[in-house]
Amino acid sequence: MTLTVRKKIFISMGLLVLIIGGAHAVTKQAYMDSLFDQFRKEEIDASYLNALPREQIEILKTYVSSKMKNFLLGNWVFFIATGLLFSLWISGLLTIPLRKLVTAIERVAQGDLEVNVPVQSKDEYGKVIQTFNDMTLRLREAEEARRRLVADVAHELRTPLSIM
Repeated sequence: MTLTVRKKIFISMGLLVLIIGGAHAVTKQAYMDSLFDQFRKEEIDASYLNALPREQIEILKTYVSSKMKNFLLGNWVFFIATGLLFSLWISGLLTIPLRKLVTAIERVAQGDLEVNVPVQSKDEYGKVIQTFNDMTLRLREAEEARRRLVADVAHELRTPLSIM
């Protein structure tokens, strides 16, 4: 099965979401565990132990909520930055064939018809590169036919002129 560029992007982004989601879940769980240990050490005192269960829950909720705001903000900044860097890397990786093709097109524009870009995939880029290679082959053949025609015409014109 040939993977299209769209499918490659979809798979890459799906993997990124899974990796970041899993890492977020693991770090959040680890942070929550450390937060409860910290609560046990810092906040459990006589006032907490003498409070009603409903009040104890509120004290715990307030403590956890205040600590989690900074963690979640930092965590999301880290994961967004990681996602953007991963996206930049994937986009660079997926556009390598296109950059090679652009370089070859620039060479053809400068008159170099001997350009041949290696086809390394069977996706859309591979098809475009193969079509480009076929086009440059046809351009070379047309240029060779033009040169032969000019040489033949020049020869045919020189022969009668030399007799005269």
